[in-house]
Amino acid sequence: MKGKFLLENGYTFEGKILIDGGIKTGMVVFDTRVVGYEKVLTCPEYCGKIVCFTYPLIGNYGINYEDLETDMVFPAGIIISEYSEIYSNFRAKCSLEDFLKDKGITVIEGIDTQYITEIIRENKGIRGAIAPATADEKEIKKKMKEEMDFVFPVVDDISIEESPYIAVINRTRKSEAFLLESSGMRQVYIDSVSTSAQVKDILSKAKGIYLSSYFECITSINRTAEIIKEFIGAIPIFGAGAGYLAIVIAIGGRIAKEMVNHYGTNHPVRDIEKGRKHITEQSHSLVAEESSLNSKVRFINITDGSVEGITDRAQKIVGVAFHPEKEHISEFFSFIKGD
Repeated sequence: MKGKFLLENGYTFEGKILIDGGIKTGMVVFDTRVVGYEKVLTCPEYCGKIVCFTYPLIGNYGINYEDLETDMVFPAGIIISEYSEIYSNFRAKCSLEDFLKDKGITVIEGIDTQYITEIIRENKGIRGAIAPATADEKEIKKKMKEEMDFVFPVVDDISIEESPYIAVINRTRKSEAFLLESSGMRQVYIDSVSTSAQVKDILSKAKGIYLSSYFECITSINRTAEIIKEFIGAIPIFGAGAGYLAIVIAIGGRIAKEMVNHYGTNHPVRDIEKGRKHITEQSHSLVAEESSLNSKVRFINITDGSVEGITDRAQKIVGVAFHPEKEHISEFFSFIKGD
């Protein structure tokens, strides 16, 4: 089926609809990784976005279920230059096309992804749409302006009296779950839309609160900030991605108006406290406003100077915009243990 990709600034590109999930709109971002498209597709941070893969050939190693970050597909659509119908990998279980069928995502191929990447670099936060070639452009442009909010109902039916636990707000990636399991404590999952007495009870009795990277949406971030505000300083809190921005809002900080394109791997970050550099994986457009954070800033993006993380030991909070690794979460565990 012939299709088209439209940007809100008027650009239109023709291509072929590989998987038809209907007209899809959302913020357009590009991802620079050479391998790992299965992680992007199942990562909550990409929820509702249209992802442009800069690597020219996608699908060549198929899908293996061990490398998925979650059991859901999150982007609204993806744009690829060329799709490989032949896949080859000793762990592959199916083709990318078969994996994405019936997942509600729309995929278009045959698009100049390098040119689109250049446009996105100059127009951060730009919105776009993927649609059949015959779709009415007025209808598409109307849908393009619609914002979405997304909530996972994940409140666990558990007894909080059993043993010490970490309360986790919103669904995590598999790699985040592995980090939390290394604490030796069980995890209790709740969602950011719940403000019931049960949720407050779960949070108040937790040894620590972990805010997952989740879906990057101002409404969701503000909602999470309201939930945790009363626990700042009382319970150790760690936030990643959108969860980190919720901490920023909860402590009186602000989100900057200027957006970034921090998607993919190999983003250099400096730990200004320890004088160390980290090569990080990132998937965010929103950043904290440095002037609103006083002396709490700890991590800085080496490429563009934007804030990538904070630490406040007095209030027992740590937050990073990038995907955390064991080194970054260890201080949170130290707060929990009282070290």
